[in-house]
Amino acid sequence: MKSVITISRQYGSGGRKIGMMLGERLGIPVYDKELINMAARESGMAKELFEQNDEKVETGLFHSYTQLNERLYLAQFDTIKKIAKEGPCIIVGRCADYVLRKMDSRCAVFIHAPLQDRIDRAIKEYGVPQDKAASVVSQHDKQRMKYHNYYADSQWGDVRNYQLAVDSGWLGVEGAVDLIEACIKLREAKIK
Repeated sequence: MKSVITISRQYGSGGRKIGMMLGERLGIPVYDKELINMAARESGMAKELFEQNDEKVETGLFHSYTQLNERLYLAQFDTIKKIAKEGPCIIVGRCADYVLRKMDSRCAVFIHAPLQDRIDRAIKEYGVPQDKAASVVSQHDKQRMKYHNYYADSQWGDVRNYQLAVDSGWLGVEGAVDLIEACIKLREAKIK
């Protein structure tokens, strides 16, 4: 049995980079923003709608906007399930951990790091201005948490919802990849 790995991550923890490196090592595809293009193609909805609402949720007075969010989420939900059925892969974000929660071969990973490490990465790797970095990190985390908690019946970042929680600040990106790879190989050997 080959694993389908989902990566949830705090902003600035290097989760996307870790997913890409892990995919290279394991020789399996990685899906992140590519899901937007795939969901748009398969649903017939405009790619721009997915991009504007990527991992965001708006609720409130605008009923039609809420309905649009639901349609976009369901289109991504269907795309995630389809990708996972095709074989081993890595899916970054978009509530994939929740969408695939009943899949036996799923390994849900949560990548986190100390705030200062995430601020430093936002500045150095993502080009966020230094004076805005702390605010940007906080804003992205709140947005991801709100999105996940709205669509899932579990709490974003609660370690009980993941098979593995990895501190990329403590291990570094390379060390995080090493750890996840070792855990996946152990799990796959165990369930053969």
